[in-house]
Amino acid sequence: MAFLYPQLNHLTTIIDSFPNSKLDASPPNSQDLISSSKFMSVSPILETVVVSNNIGRGSAGRTADIDGNTPIAIDNLINDEEASEIVGHAISLMAECKAELSLSDLDTAIFLFRQVFGSRPIAHTLPIDAVKYLASALGVRFMYTNQNEDFMECLARRLQDLDQLIHPDQSTTVIRQEDETDTQDTLELAKGSLINFQKSTSLHVLNTVIFLVQQSAPYFSFGSTTLFVAITTLVDVFYNRLNHFHDTTASDLGEAISSLQDAMIPRTEQARQYSLTDAWMQLCGLLIERLNLTGDIFDLQRALACLKAGTTEVTRTATANVHEQFSSAIELYKRFTKSGNMGDLNTAVILFREVIAERPHRTEHYIAGVHNLASLLAVRFKYDGQQSDLDEAIFFHRQAVELRLSPHPDRSQLLNSLANTLRTRFDQAGEQSDLDEAISLHRQALELRLAPNPSRSSSLSNLANSLWIRFNEKNRRSDLDEVISLGRQALELVLRPHPNRSMLLDDMAYALWTRFNQGGEQSDLDEAIYLNRQALELRPAPHPERSVSLNNLVNALWTRFNQQDEQSVLDEAISLHRQALELRPAPHPDRFMSLSNLALVLRTQFSRGGEQGDLDEAIYLNREALELRPAPHPERSMSFNNLANTLRTRFNQTGEQSDLDEAISLHRQAVELRLAPHPERSKSLNNLANALWAQFEQRGEQSDLDESISLHRQALELQPASHPDRSMSLSNLATALWTQFSQGGEQGDLDAVIYLDRQALELRPVTHPDRSMSLSNLATALHTQFNQCGERSDLDEAISLHRQALELRFPPHPERATSLNNLANTLWTQFSQRGEQSDLDEAMSFFSAAAQYLFQPPSHRLNFAKIWIGLAVQSQHSSAIHAYEAALQALPQVAALSLDVQSRQKALTTGTDGLARDASICTILSGNLDKAIEFLEAGRGIFWSQVLSLRSPFHRLRNIAPNGPELADRLQNIAKELENGSHRDVTAQLLDNRKKLSIDQEASRLNRLNEEWEQNILKARELHGFEDFLLPPRLSSLKPAASEYPVVFLIENDIRSHCLIMTSTNIHHIPLPNLQTPILKILVDSIRMASSQSVISRSFIDQTRDTITKLLGEERGISFENDGGDSDGTFRPVLKMLWDELVKPVIDYLNIKKSNQMPILQWCPTGRFTFLPIHAAGDYDDPLAINCAPDYFVSSYTPAVAALLSDPSASTTETFRMMAVIESQQLASTKDELNKIRQYVSRDALVELGIPGSPAEIEDVAARLSTVSVVHFACHGTQDALKPLDSGLKLSDGLLRISRIMKEKMPNGSLAFLCACETAMGDQNIPDEAMSLAACLLFSGFRRVVATMWEMMDKDGPTISDAFYRELFRGPDGKTAGEPDVTKSAYALHIAVKELRSRKVSFRRWIPFIHMGK
Repeated sequence: MAFLYPQLNHLTTIIDSFPNSKLDASPPNSQDLISSSKFMSVSPILETVVVSNNIGRGSAGRTADIDGNTPIAIDNLINDEEASEIVGHAISLMAECKAELSLSDLDTAIFLFRQVFGSRPIAHTLPIDAVKYLASALGVRFMYTNQNEDFMECLARRLQDLDQLIHPDQSTTVIRQEDETDTQDTLELAKGSLINFQKSTSLHVLNTVIFLVQQSAPYFSFGSTTLFVAITTLVDVFYNRLNHFHDTTASDLGEAISSLQDAMIPRTEQARQYSLTDAWMQLCGLLIERLNLTGDIFDLQRALACLKAGTTEVTRTATANVHEQFSSAIELYKRFTKSGNMGDLNTAVILFREVIAERPHRTEHYIAGVHNLASLLAVRFKYDGQQSDLDEAIFFHRQAVELRLSPHPDRSQLLNSLANTLRTRFDQAGEQSDLDEAISLHRQALELRLAPNPSRSSSLSNLANSLWIRFNEKNRRSDLDEVISLGRQALELVLRPHPNRSMLLDDMAYALWTRFNQGGEQSDLDEAIYLNRQALELRPAPHPERSVSLNNLVNALWTRFNQQDEQSVLDEAISLHRQALELRPAPHPDRFMSLSNLALVLRTQFSRGGEQGDLDEAIYLNREALELRPAPHPERSMSFNNLANTLRTRFNQTGEQSDLDEAISLHRQAVELRLAPHPERSKSLNNLANALWAQFEQRGEQSDLDESISLHRQALELQPASHPDRSMSLSNLATALWTQFSQGGEQGDLDAVIYLDRQALELRPVTHPDRSMSLSNLATALHTQFNQCGERSDLDEAISLHRQALELRFPPHPERATSLNNLANTLWTQFSQRGEQSDLDEAMSFFSAAAQYLFQPPSHRLNFAKIWIGLAVQSQHSSAIHAYEAALQALPQVAALSLDVQSRQKALTTGTDGLARDASICTILSGNLDKAIEFLEAGRGIFWSQVLSLRSPFHRLRNIAPNGPELADRLQNIAKELENGSHRDVTAQLLDNRKKLSIDQEASRLNRLNEEWEQNILKARELHGFEDFLLPPRLSSLKPAASEYPVVFLIENDIRSHCLIMTSTNIHHIPLPNLQTPILKILVDSIRMASSQSVISRSFIDQTRDTITKLLGEERGISFENDGGDSDGTFRPVLKMLWDELVKPVIDYLNIKKSNQMPILQWCPTGRFTFLPIHAAGDYDDPLAINCAPDYFVSSYTPAVAALLSDPSASTTETFRMMAVIESQQLASTKDELNKIRQYVSRDALVELGIPGSPAEIEDVAARLSTVSVVHFACHGTQDALKPLDSGLKLSDGLLRISRIMKEKMPNGSLAFLCACETAMGDQNIPDEAMSLAACLLFSGFRRVVATMWEMMDKDGPTISDAFYRELFRGPDGKTAGEPDVTKSAYALHIAVKELRSRKVSFRRWIPFIHMGK
């Protein structure tokens, strides 16, 4: 049987990490210890000793009413069953009687008899008497307790006494009188104690038992087991009554001997085994007792003969019986360890209880039984948790220790068992005395196991383990030092290939690692890593503890990484954690630990400039860990905390509000689970406070900031001066107060910030990993104070502190860019004060370094670049263009390909609009017109350029040997995976962790693919001819778009807008001084009201007039006509201003004249220009002398020059097919519109949907888009202002949204006519991203699109369509051709609008139709 006791634990670390505050970016990590117990084995101690269970057996005798009490009468006995019950009652009474005996009197008597015997020569009369009495007392104790040692000594003493009588010693010794008197007194005292014991029995009970047995005996058959038990019980009674009366006639004793001899002739095998096992020693004892009373030497001879005859059989039977009980119990325990069946364990406990109940005290079997019973009770406590089992286990272990005195070889083992059980109780109740006693016992065990005892190493480990626990409780350095000393000794004794060496190496390494964390001695950490590596080598796969060694090694390496910040160490830590996780599949109990630890190191990797996949994987791992810690698991709060922190990190990266909302919810749950006095409560308060602070920064709700400050104060109150996290709380509270100062400007808040930051800095000496944060925080506060008070010393100190922080944040420190930016800001302030060029140049240098620092998220690079841009432009520094270039380079990474399309679009709504326009104007002002166009193309339409990059043709790359084909195939496969993933569903309820688990798992996979995509793109750019592969195009690549017709760029600006005209030969610049942003805003608002038939209020008219007058002067005001609610009165002044300020100068420059052969102008508007009808600009004041754009040229729009460039891979051999989709049920004119189309398109080439029998359903329509070259939609359209990607075309079963259209590839698409409302409207928040239905079809594959800028009239659809397709299908001979000439689509729309306009319709009906594309 193997019993399990823990040695020194493997202690591994889970980091309960904290989020970064704005200024204090990396608070300390908490460590939760998870231990893997190691065990030693204890085998049962089996010996062959003659043992008996029962006391005093004899034959039936007489009943005496000696003490005057009347015996109980028994009448009407009917059968054996009732007789058996009476015998049982008699046995119980006898047991109770014996239990009340004062054995202490008997033990005292024996002690005193020994003292008399040892004080005089053997021949002296007193020792001779003492020997006789000692033998008699030992015999009595044997009869009452069945201690075989007492009987054997009794027999030996009696033989010694008889020998003295037969051969007296003739020597004499002089004894002093006073010594003689003392010895005599001692002998009398001993006799008195013996008599007291003998008199302590109850005569009433003895007589009652005799009566009961004698009355029931006739009802049992001779030789039955019950009769044997009854008679032997009667023997017990006779013997007790003999001792009570000190009957020298020995009449009771004679009856006892006679009865016992008769009982030892049983008839059944069961009774025979019972008698032989228990009765022989009793009979010998009775004969010796009669010898003492009568002096009959023949009783001695009979006793010796009896003993000699029965010893062999008794020994064999007793040994077999106890061995059978031990073996059964052991087998049951082994079966339990395999099956976990508690019934087996419970039965084993019962068997060992029977062993100790039937064995005499102090026998080997009894001690072994007590020890093993205690061990099994300890095991049962582990499974059931019943405190009574643990307490009883300790009781029995104590008994075993007390019975195994030194120098018995088993004593050390029993000491160890008791110590381990006490330690278990300490773990449960925390009673320090239990642990202290366990340590003391382990020390005693160790002293008994001197070298070369093979168990010495085990005792060393056990003592070390208990000391380790006390060290964790009391933090006594002496305990830790002793643990390490003991561990070294154990390692010297346990050499390779001992199976426990790896365990000892791990334990020793952990203790050294702990001492390093206490004292910082580098040699301790180095040795810990060395020992962990040794342990790992001794545990090759598939060793069951290999994952433990991997985890322990990586913990030590993690500490080294935090000290030395070496990337190689972090890489190894990630690799080792991955190996450990693979070895811990579900439901491994330590999988949670590996998931959490791997998540931590991946989060750290991300913070050092790692990839987005690192962060997403960390979130996924933390989600899985949370699933493994359901309520009410004690570590659930840690899982809440870790997941929340990684989500906050991702929020800082992407700005995704759902991540922050979930983080706050998780932190609140963690706080609820960590109520006072939970040791981690302050950390949870801090984390929740930081998350609320971030929410305030996002939403500006004062309640969030107030709660954040309150929580930080609570956390600080829980952290006394010596608390390791106090500096973090000081710093974070300072950050929150600094934010409050920024809101309210209260000087008291700023003073508190500086005070708290100085305190935090004092707690973070030079070697502290967070010192750079405190330096940066204090510097920022002092810089703010300088701006408030103008004290030069504050600015000087701020610059100095920022420089110190920067020196501590060498690459790849995640906050180095922040320090660069902060230092640049303070130098800028110094330049503003002193005007020294060196300060400005140094500031711009640091801004540049911050914006281009690689080890930070793209969103941070973009933000730092924008700060650089603002100050460079303000100071007219030459680095401004480089600043814009850095910002534009970051844009595609902000809208990463691994994001879903909704997230990608959302990422471009925060602070990106206008960047390309401003960059272009900066280069225009510097005279670099080529760069201006390149900037426009690089910084606009990012959303669509990302989509198109995944659909890039790789045929050219496949032609490059030798690696081109393989590289092209891999890029093609990754592009397919990324595009499919971009349309995934990422919606989930706030606390639906399981759904989010799958979402984050997919996000992690796609981010890894995105990383591989970028790496392969870089490889492709290394090839000759592919240096610009998938980079924004250079001007040389863009100019072919203007080979036939000029491209006109319209660039909005707050001060002065600009126009660039790109022809095949040059670029011309036209300033637009009177179309700055405020004016354009008025024009756009006017067009929107006019196109929607809104009533223009007098206040709007007055405000518009005042604004224009203020900006342009009295002569340039707009006069809105009041013509009975007709919108034309609003359109005319707007169109006239566009004509005068924009279109007329372009016409003049290009020297365009009115003619039948009209040129085409390709407009590329930006900003608010995208919402203005440039194509309709003109002077319409005099109906008879109209001068307008449609009279001079045909207009076409493009959101990007790339949309005008030919795709050499596009198919041109497909058979012409057209699809017409109408909404006939709600729009009556669409039927007429379809009929108009039928005039020009043959039935074989036309697919009609939305008619009876052929419904226009979303999936059917979307799937057919890739099969047709022309598509015509005549239905409702809508632009979703809040979610542009949900803009769509209304079909019979819902909206065909942009997000759905994007999924289709349309290689055959030549022309799409969107005869529906708002299909070219776009998103007013990000106009340069062209988030319209028309742009979607254009970028998805259709080369030309006809769309509407606002709502159209249903009845205009047939008119426009008829004229449009008539011209489109007109052949060179003027007749209708079989296929359309889509290259004439812009001109065809021009003709169609002209026809509609000829019907004298209002501006709002004919202006919205525009052409986009080639």
